[in-house]
Amino acid sequence: MEGLILSGEGFHQAPSPGWITLCRERLPEIAAAYLARLDGGDVRGFFGSWLHYRGIKYAGYFLGYRFIRYLEERITLREIALLPRARIGEAARSFLRRTAKAEVK
Repeated sequence: MEGLILSGEGFHQAPSPGWITLCRERLPEIAAAYLARLDGGDVRGFFGSWLHYRGIKYAGYFLGYRFIRYLEERITLREIALLPRARIGEAARSFLRRTAKAEVK
Protein backbone atom coordinates (compact mmCIF):
# COMPACT_ATOMS: atom_id res chain seq x y z
CA MET A 1 0.00 0.00 0.00
CA GLU A 2 2.93 2.31 0.76
CA GLY A 3 4.20 2.14 -2.82
CA LEU A 4 0.75 2.87 -4.24
CA ILE A 5 0.23 5.86 -1.98
CA LEU A 6 3.70 7.40 -2.20
CA SER A 7 4.60 6.75 -5.80
CA GLY A 8 1.59 5.30 -7.57
CA GLU A 9 3.79 2.36 -8.54
CA GLY A 10 3.95 -1.24 -7.54
CA PHE A 11 6.60 -2.86 -5.37
CA HIS A 12 9.45 -0.36 -5.28
CA GLN A 13 11.95 -2.40 -3.28
CA ALA A 14 12.43 -5.36 -5.62
CA PRO A 15 15.75 -7.01 -4.71
CA SER A 16 16.69 -7.83 -8.32
CA PRO A 17 15.59 -6.93 -11.87
CA GLY A 18 13.86 -10.28 -12.51
CA TRP A 19 12.23 -10.51 -9.11
CA ILE A 20 8.79 -9.15 -10.08
CA THR A 21 8.59 -11.48 -13.09
CA LEU A 22 9.58 -14.47 -10.94
CA CYS A 23 6.98 -13.57 -8.30
CA ARG A 24 4.25 -13.13 -10.91
CA GLU A 25 5.06 -16.46 -12.55
CA ARG A 26 5.01 -18.27 -9.21
CA LEU A 27 2.15 -16.33 -7.62
CA PRO A 28 -0.30 -19.26 -7.45
CA GLU A 29 2.36 -21.46 -5.84
CA ILE A 30 3.35 -18.70 -3.41
CA ALA A 31 -0.30 -18.10 -2.48
CA ALA A 32 -0.94 -21.81 -1.92
CA ALA A 33 2.17 -22.17 0.25
CA TYR A 34 1.37 -19.03 2.23
CA LEU A 35 -2.20 -20.19 2.87
CA ALA A 36 -0.92 -23.57 4.08
CA ARG A 37 1.58 -21.88 6.39
CA LEU A 38 -1.04 -19.41 7.58
CA ASP A 39 -3.25 -22.33 8.57
CA GLY A 40 -0.22 -23.83 10.35
CA GLY A 41 0.56 -20.58 12.17
CA ASP A 42 4.05 -19.86 10.76
CA VAL A 43 4.56 -17.48 7.83
CA ARG A 44 8.06 -16.26 8.79
CA GLY A 45 9.74 -17.56 5.61
CA PHE A 46 7.83 -15.06 3.50
CA PHE A 47 9.09 -11.82 5.05
CA GLY A 48 12.45 -10.10 5.32
CA SER A 49 15.64 -10.15 3.29
CA TRP A 50 17.12 -12.79 5.60
CA LEU A 51 14.26 -15.23 4.93
CA HIS A 52 13.23 -16.81 1.65
CA TYR A 53 10.38 -18.78 0.20
CA ARG A 54 12.10 -21.24 -2.18
CA GLY A 55 14.85 -18.72 -2.88
CA ILE A 56 12.55 -15.71 -3.31
CA LYS A 57 13.16 -12.82 -0.91
CA TYR A 58 10.16 -10.75 0.13
CA ALA A 59 7.63 -13.25 -1.29
CA GLY A 60 5.14 -12.27 1.41
CA TYR A 61 5.50 -8.59 0.60
CA PHE A 62 4.76 -9.27 -3.06
CA LEU A 63 1.77 -11.36 -2.05
CA GLY A 64 0.57 -8.49 0.14
CA TYR A 65 1.00 -6.05 -2.73
CA ARG A 66 -1.08 -8.30 -5.02
CA PHE A 67 -3.72 -8.57 -2.27
CA ILE A 68 -4.04 -4.79 -2.07
CA ARG A 69 -4.31 -4.60 -5.87
CA TYR A 70 -7.03 -7.29 -5.72
CA LEU A 71 -8.95 -5.26 -3.16
CA GLU A 72 -8.41 -2.07 -5.12
CA GLU A 73 -10.34 -3.62 -8.03
CA ARG A 74 -13.35 -3.68 -5.69
CA ILE A 75 -12.98 -0.71 -3.33
CA THR A 76 -10.88 2.44 -2.90
CA LEU A 77 -7.59 2.67 -0.99
CA ARG A 78 -9.39 4.73 1.65
CA GLU A 79 -11.97 1.96 2.10
CA ILE A 80 -9.19 -0.63 2.28
CA ALA A 81 -7.46 1.36 5.03
CA LEU A 82 -10.69 1.47 7.03
CA LEU A 83 -11.57 -2.22 6.77
CA PRO A 84 -12.08 -3.96 10.12
CA ARG A 85 -9.46 -6.57 10.99
CA ALA A 86 -11.91 -9.47 10.67
CA ARG A 87 -12.95 -8.36 7.18
CA ILE A 88 -9.30 -8.08 6.10
CA GLY A 89 -8.67 -11.63 7.27
CA GLU A 90 -11.70 -12.95 5.38
CA ALA A 91 -10.72 -11.07 2.23
CA ALA A 92 -7.10 -12.24 2.50
CA ARG A 93 -8.07 -15.89 2.77
CA SER A 94 -10.48 -15.51 -0.15
CA PHE A 95 -7.72 -13.89 -2.23
CA LEU A 96 -5.23 -16.62 -1.30
CA ARG A 97 -7.66 -19.43 -2.17
CA ARG A 98 -8.61 -17.81 -5.48
CA THR A 99 -4.99 -17.08 -6.40
CA ALA A 100 -3.81 -20.57 -5.44
CA LYS A 101 -6.51 -22.12 -7.63
CA ALA A 102 -5.07 -20.32 -10.65
CA GLU A 103 -2.17 -22.80 -10.39
CA VAL A 104 -4.49 -25.71 -11.19
CA LYS A 105 -5.31 -25.23 -14.87
